[in-house]
Amino acid sequence: MKESFLLLPEERQNEIINAGFDQFSCHSYRKCPVGRIAEQAHISKSLLFYYFKDKKELYMTLWNKCACFTASSLQEEKISELPFFDMLEKGLHVKMELLRKYPSLSAFAIRAYYENDERIRPEVQATYQKMLKYYKDKAIRAMNPEKFREGIDLSEMYQMIYYASEGYLYEKVRSGKLDADEIEEEYHKMMQHWKGVYGR
Repeated sequence: MKESFLLLPEERQNEIINAGFDQFSCHSYRKCPVGRIAEQAHISKSLLFYYFKDKKELYMTLWNKCACFTASSLQEEKISELPFFDMLEKGLHVKMELLRKYPSLSAFAIRAYYENDERIRPEVQATYQKMLKYYKDKAIRAMNPEKFREGIDLSEMYQMIYYASEGYLYEKVRSGKLDADEIEEEYHKMMQHWKGVYGR
């Protein structure tokens, strides 16, 4: 983003950012009408592109703000200090609270993760994979092997649970239904299953 955007009052910055979250949460990157973002933010399309070089720069600004906001919310709850299964469940709860409070931001984050446009996908995935590795490494280091069944590969267990969680969330996104209460309830049931499979 250009310095001219950063010189705007915070309220005006947020108005533009929130308009971006709203529109990109409803449309794919390719089909999102940038003019509608400008209209919702009460500025002209030409002024929007005065603040941001192009559509990609606007999108990546939104993604980076979203990633930082989510990471700070997880860190505030100190979830990496919890026992493994509690950490997973608490982490999901934090994300669902964000979905309740900031539905457009959360919907944008989820849609961005599954975005397949090659103009932005590599950068989005690089950021996401960096965060994923950070939390995976912390989780595995904090695991107490005595709490799990003998002979379990903890890294492999983490990966299997991650794949199952990702598949579940993908189906929710595909169905178009992101109900925070329903997701938490169903995820809790999945967690109980994993505890039975891996725990002792």
